[in-house]
Amino acid sequence: MNDALLKAPVALVLVKDDDVIIAQNHAADALGLSVGRAMADFFDGIRERFIDAVRSLPDTHVFLLKAQAREKRLTVTINETSDGCYLWLHDVTEKLALGEQLKRLKTPENRQLRQIHNEVVSG
Repeated sequence: MNDALLKAPVALVLVKDDDVIIAQNHAADALGLSVGRAMADFFDGIRERFIDAVRSLPDTHVFLLKAQAREKRLTVTINETSDGCYLWLHDVTEKLALGEQLKRLKTPENRQLRQIHNEVVSG
């Protein structure tokens, strides 16, 4: 892996057909992944080879990483080459949390709904 890929801010791993990580960058290190282990070992709900799961699911599918004490939610982009499969792991944990906050802010609370109802009825 060249120096630019090693320093990329997005996690990148190189996986062979046996689903074992053979190389990774510093961002993948920070996620808790490790060379020599199978990708499926790090993710909840993956019973098959991780590469097969990535191929069979849509690009927007969110995988739950269990490599660290806290959970990370990732989307995965796959680039297949003669060297193996390059997997770009995009952390979307923060984006999903912000989306949930926005959804809650857009939905009025019961008290607000009663106030709106009272205004409509009495107005």
